[in-house]
Formats: sequence, C-alpha cells, structure tokens
Amino acid sequence: MKYYGGLECDKDDPACTFHDNFRIFIHKIDRDIEVVKHQLGYILAAVLGLSQLFKTDYRRFAFPVGVIIFITSLLPSSWQSHLEIGRIVAEQFRVNEIFIGVIPAILFLVMLIKGQGKQIKG
Repeated sequence: MKYYGGLECDKDDPACTFHDNFRIFIHKIDRDIEVVKHQLGYILAAVLGLSQLFKTDYRRFAFPVGVIIFITSLLPSSWQSHLEIGRIVAEQFRVNEIFIGVIPAILFLVMLIKGQGKQIKG
C-alpha cells in the first residue's frame, strides 16, 4: 500500500480506482504548483530588491539572477545532498542569525537615522 499525503492507494487492489489515482495525481500536482509559486515569489523579490538597491530597471538583474539560480540548481545530485548543502551553507555563514537579527537591526537603525520613525501616514 502506498501512502500519498492522506491518500492511500495500492495499485494491485481492485478498490484502487481511476478516481483514487486521479485524486493522488491532482494532490501531487497541486503541491508542486505551490512550491513553484513560492520559489517564483522569492526570485521576483530578489530581482526587485536588487533593482531598488541599485536604482536601475529590474530587467538588468533578471538574467544574472536566473543564471545564478540555474548554476546552483545543478550542484546537488539528489534531494538529500541538496538538504546537506543547505545545512552546511547555513551553518558556515550563520544565515539564520543574519536574516533574523542583523538585517532587521540595520534596517531599524537606518529608519531611525533618516527620521522616518516619526512620520506616521494615516
């Protein structure tokens, strides 16, 4: 018996109908679509962030970011090695501490220095 995220089906079982197989297929496709939507959102945020940082058009960064993503997608040979590479990079460069503590603190200080903390638009 195979178990697919709440859906059970055994291909030798006559009770495993076309409807069950179709439901499992749609469930898998839906999950993949959600993953792609999230990844595209992160990529778009990176490109737009770079364009705002350097005050240029976003099209200038679309190709370089795409090349970087393509090259880094070729690095892991399996999902397990992908997770291992991510763990090593996160530990090596202290990624969690940077994104959770350092960047928000810097942005808060910049906001205070520019005086935008006093302006409340409403």
